[in-house]
Amino acid sequence: MVFFISFSGTFGLLLGYVAAAFISKWQYNFLLSAIAVFVCLVIFDFYCVRLEPCMKPDIKTAEEKDASASRIPTLKLFAISGLLLLLFPVLIRTMLEQGTRTLSPTMLMETYESVSPLIGNLLNTIIIISGFAGMVLLKYVLYPRFIKDEVKGMLLLFAAALPFAVALRYVGKASVLVIMIALCGISIVIGALNLLMSYYNTRFIKYGKNATAAGITNAAASFGVMAESYGFLYVADKYGWNTVTSSWTGMVIVATLLTAAAIPCYIKFKKM
Repeated sequence: MVFFISFSGTFGLLLGYVAAAFISKWQYNFLLSAIAVFVCLVIFDFYCVRLEPCMKPDIKTAEEKDASASRIPTLKLFAISGLLLLLFPVLIRTMLEQGTRTLSPTMLMETYESVSPLIGNLLNTIIIISGFAGMVLLKYVLYPRFIKDEVKGMLLLFAAALPFAVALRYVGKASVLVIMIALCGISIVIGALNLLMSYYNTRFIKYGKNATAAGITNAAASFGVMAESYGFLYVADKYGWNTVTSSWTGMVIVATLLTAAAIPCYIKFKKM
């Protein structure tokens, strides 16, 4: 279900940029997006109720309940598991995701004369599709066949994003093709990270805190959206796109280090 929700969001965003490339009036763009959201809502309802009714009341018998687990305070549980350390990497991941999706057309148009608004929006659809491809890659290839530990997997993915982030520092100097490969590469990694974090939250089902963990990580992601909306645009206006992409490199490094610091906590948590 998480995968389907992610697909719906990606499809809606993709449709919006395709529409923006060909539709001149922004009112029609919003109308088309509203229709797409309604269609996805109908499909989602049909999928969950009829095809895969996975949303059921969480009812446990006395034998199924873990009394020792239920006595652990929520804050202590999240500290032991490393979740509190992972909140900032979640925020960074969201800032990078939103930044590459929403700012790439403007960045490419302002740094390359050959990129028109039409071409910029069409190129951005490739970046958005790459993010969905990252989720498909994780779900059907990497996890749990190759990536068996969620936090170690996050560390590997953040490390994999670093070369792409470094390449983006040369926006305006390197060719459009090189920058597009870097943007698509980092989008693939971020898409995989997004889904892997959802799998990580399921580790708290035993304690009855999976919804709480998901809510906290979603809150961190929401702060990331707000920080990206104001922060990157301000930096771009004041200092230019090279400073923005350099900040992306620094953020990936910080997220990698914090994720590495959470691994010992998570190893102990899994042994509980």
